[in-house]
Amino acid sequence: MKKTSDKFWLLIPTALFPYVIVGVFLFLILVPEKIMNTIMVNSDVLWIAIAVWFILSIICNILYIALPKTTDARKILKAALIIKCIHIPTYIVIFLYGLGLGLMFFMTFPFIIVLIFIDLLTLFLSNFISIYALAQSIKQKSFANNAAPITAIVFQFFFCADLISMIVAFCLCKKKV
Repeated sequence: MKKTSDKFWLLIPTALFPYVIVGVFLFLILVPEKIMNTIMVNSDVLWIAIAVWFILSIICNILYIALPKTTDARKILKAALIIKCIHIPTYIVIFLYGLGLGLMFFMTFPFIIVLIFIDLLTLFLSNFISIYALAQSIKQKSFANNAAPITAIVFQFFFCADLISMIVAFCLCKKKV
């Protein structure tokens, strides 16, 4: 019998999205000033690249949901939980970077708003799959009652609560026999 491959590879752009942004920020910090001036003159290219990566992530998320291969709800919950865990280091780095900017000077406040916006975009991308996973688990009747996945769907819109609710939902999800 031929084994079909899973479609989880479509989630790679979503998992890597915050790392691309953190990599760009770290690159901008570490480059010499002469190169930095050249980059800042052409900074539109960086923002366009980030926007293209974000759109690619959304397209891959939509394809992940739209492709017809049925998957066990527990596997989808596991993939959503892994993506959320992969994003934790970048949340910490972006928070520390914003904290450092906030301590340096008041004029960095607009940049801190951009960092918050980037965190919200990352949260949106990971919630896209998490909400789909929770909806599939409700559809496949993977929980004793629907209170846990519905509560987890609500918590997906809050930092930290989204990860905790996904862990609880994954632990409460019944294994398919």
